[in-house]
Amino acid sequence: MLFRSLIYRVTIFGSEKLPAGGFLLLPNHITWVDAVVLQLACPRPIRYIIDESIYRNRILNPIFRLARCIPISSRRAKDAMRDAAERIHAGEIVCLFPEGQLTRSGTLLRLRRGYELIAREAGGPVVPVWLDQPWGSIFSFQGGKFFAKWPRSVPYRVVIAFGEPLDAGKADIATVREELLKLGEFCFNRRRALDRHLAEACVRG
Repeated sequence: MLFRSLIYRVTIFGSEKLPAGGFLLLPNHITWVDAVVLQLACPRPIRYIIDESIYRNRILNPIFRLARCIPISSRRAKDAMRDAAERIHAGEIVCLFPEGQLTRSGTLLRLRRGYELIAREAGGPVVPVWLDQPWGSIFSFQGGKFFAKWPRSVPYRVVIAFGEPLDAGKADIATVREELLKLGEFCFNRRRALDRHLAEACVRG
């Protein structure tokens, strides 16, 4: 609650679309704290798949264990994917960032195919979700650096839009990317800056 009230102010769209059972959640990846922001927006606990080297971090590992994250590495990729599929079968929400890395430009990167294996194995729905406006916060790479900058506002406004659930067999890379971009357009069209008068925008410029 402190994170929500003091650091981020989260507006949520589409949470009523979330399936009642287990599913795979696929968000874009903008900042180091996307997982925290997503959990603020989701009414149920989310189990995240994260790189094993980060999971083993001595300081962060107790937090990841408490959040029941699933570590993944190139050597144990199949085991992690099987574990994720079993969790979805058990009715849990599993989240994987399909870009595989933080964006350095603020735009959606190329999606990787690992999530397709989990989706097929689990057989459950796939839900795309878009995080809008965290680019520019201190946890993003805007300006070519993390952390060493002032946020443009406090609390920082973020919009999260959940998409329609997709059948696992239809959630290929092209389809998921298209759905993510549609959600991005939806969020952009609802930015407060677009409600301002053109003259005000000119003066601010």
